[in-house]
Amino acid sequence: MTFVRPGPFCVLFIVTLSTFGCGGSAEVTKPPTDEIALLRNLVSQIPDASSRPQNLKALFAKDGTVPSEADRKRMQKLQFQVTEAPRMKDGTATAEVQVRNSSSPDAPGKAQWTFVKENDQWKLKTAPLP
Repeated sequence: MTFVRPGPFCVLFIVTLSTFGCGGSAEVTKPPTDEIALLRNLVSQIPDASSRPQNLKALFAKDGTVPSEADRKRMQKLQFQVTEAPRMKDGTATAEVQVRNSSSPDAPGKAQWTFVKENDQWKLKTAPLP
């Protein structure tokens, strides 16, 4: 049996790989703290929250327009993503939201959503479906 001795570059590669890993991390990251990340996180919660009327309502401001029962049921099957940096001013924000159907590759479209800061927390004001 012949033993092949690894070259110096191979050893350096293995040491580097074991030191830095393959890009994965076991560290727990903190939740997003910047305003844009908070809005994106709020939008991403819509499908799960829409499974129960009170959960969806909790994401909306007091004077917000909570979707109808038919839209709430439709939202359960959709995915939502902020497509560009929201425009923010004086505790309000507007963002373009891409709406996708989770069961098909077709994208129903985009819609303008509005947000308001209520008690230092972002809430939805309007979340129309395309």
